[in-house]
Amino acid sequence: MTTERNEAEPAHASDSQIEPASRPDSGNAAPAPQPRRLAFRLFTFAFATLLATAAVIVVAAFLYSNERPYYFRSGNASGLESVYDSQLGWRNIPNSTNSTFGHPVAINAKGLRDRDYPWHKPAGVKRIVVLGDSYVWGYGVDQDAIFTEVLERSLGKHDPQWEVINTGVSGWGTDQEYLYLREEGFRFSPDIVVVAYFIGNDTHNCLTSKQYGISKPVFLDTSLKLANVPVPDPRNLPQELHPSISTTADPIDLTVAILRKMGEECAARHCKFVFMKFGMFHQAFHTPDFIGWNERLIAETPRLPNVYLLDLDAAFAARKVSQDELLRGNFDGHWNAFGHQVTAEILETFLVENHLLE
Repeated sequence: MTTERNEAEPAHASDSQIEPASRPDSGNAAPAPQPRRLAFRLFTFAFATLLATAAVIVVAAFLYSNERPYYFRSGNASGLESVYDSQLGWRNIPNSTNSTFGHPVAINAKGLRDRDYPWHKPAGVKRIVVLGDSYVWGYGVDQDAIFTEVLERSLGKHDPQWEVINTGVSGWGTDQEYLYLREEGFRFSPDIVVVAYFIGNDTHNCLTSKQYGISKPVFLDTSLKLANVPVPDPRNLPQELHPSISTTADPIDLTVAILRKMGEECAARHCKFVFMKFGMFHQAFHTPDFIGWNERLIAETPRLPNVYLLDLDAAFAARKVSQDELLRGNFDGHWNAFGHQVTAEILETFLVENHLLE
């Protein structure tokens, strides 16, 4: 980037600007300038010029530093790389490549781990926009193994043609996913919106303005009053000095409030909304708290207007798919390629049985 600098230069008067000296016999001869006064004027001019130049340099450096992106990079082989976003906290780095545990990662121009899709939906095409965290992003698997890609290939056999757009960002909560949907996701003109909800951490990700040590927006209550936006810029203030703001809402009550709003906004745009809940396939979450949260979600979300509940855990159990089969080879708790394949099959069956593809 080139920064223009407007440095002051000493002015040199032209010959026409120099007034003729008074004639000695005029009686009005101008007195010669005193040396001290002349020196003071020269010093003042030089000092003012120096200050102006310094100000230009400082402002230019500040603007340049704030135009440079601020990146968050994982120190392990996960391939998780994000960039600061004033509205969402962080998002995938557009037009970047990396790898996740040896599997290639390619982020498109819109910051999605997917191929490029234009905002405008082509004639004869229908779209599914999928929201979620690292499970949707595809932690630890090839790009073409993510369930969104598997689903899109399978739906290619249907008429009309379907596109499945993966908007997952690792670490996002349902609050950030809703904000993304409102600001960008709806621009794809989806016919179906799917939010993938991992009960293992999505119950907590919406509770504060800091997650994983990084600032984010937060809803203060179930009326969805938004706080911490714009998100403090880490280029101006270190993350550890950013405020930590907590919601007053119960985690499930807040989740239900966000889902209700997402369903309403989807209905207003004539698209269907699917809430795909999972996480209880993990034995680690068979605790009283998680069991209670899971039961409340299963009981409360079907009562929401315009919301279809897909209990992925129940579907895994019905197919007798074990935790080991879903995670084998990915010892960090994320689905392997088989887990993504099964998820795509279950989701497609759900869409067909509920006539959402019609």
